[in-house]
Amino acid sequence: MPKPLVKSVSTNYCVLSTNNLSISEKAELPDAVRLFYFRERNVSKNILVSACLLGENVKYSGGNNFSSKLTALLRRYDVNIIPICPEVLGGLPIPRLPAEIIAADIIDCNGQSVLAEFQRGADAVLQRAKQTHCRIAVLKENSPSCGSRFIYDGTFSGTLIEGEGLTTQLLRRHHIEVFSELNLAELENRLKKEYQDEEK
Repeated sequence: MPKPLVKSVSTNYCVLSTNNLSISEKAELPDAVRLFYFRERNVSKNILVSACLLGENVKYSGGNNFSSKLTALLRRYDVNIIPICPEVLGGLPIPRLPAEIIAADIIDCNGQSVLAEFQRGADAVLQRAKQTHCRIAVLKENSPSCGSRFIYDGTFSGTLIEGEGLTTQLLRRHHIEVFSELNLAELENRLKKEYQDEEK
């Protein structure tokens, strides 16, 4: 099990900074992990990232979706990561029942609507993006919150269809580019362009 790349996750989801850690806590962090803490220096390098992709146990099952390829890419470009989980921000527990988009609603596997919590979480992520001037987000594919190309079809059978999660839809409406852990080549091209434009 990989070590989480963020110190803690809560429903409050503060932007994390090594300035908030004690000297002893900083000493416990591997060098590779320190690179991921938000540094208040170059806001153009601020990127929203699904916390589960960083190794935080926030997914519905209580596990994570750690992506070593994604974290290696972000480390290479020395970006400031803003970790988010819309469903936790919306007030849902860890673990929680799986949920899927069905028509204009989001329903858990017991048939209960969790649309209000998902919407609240999406709104909180957008607010965080505005506060930290994020123009790019990397979100977990297939999620009813974070899917950027595919989501599950609402039958709870593991069947994927083309579609976007609720948070992705909201961010894109506000002109924030959304990538996933499955299209890292496109993300890298975008990061190259971002920094080339800055240098001109």
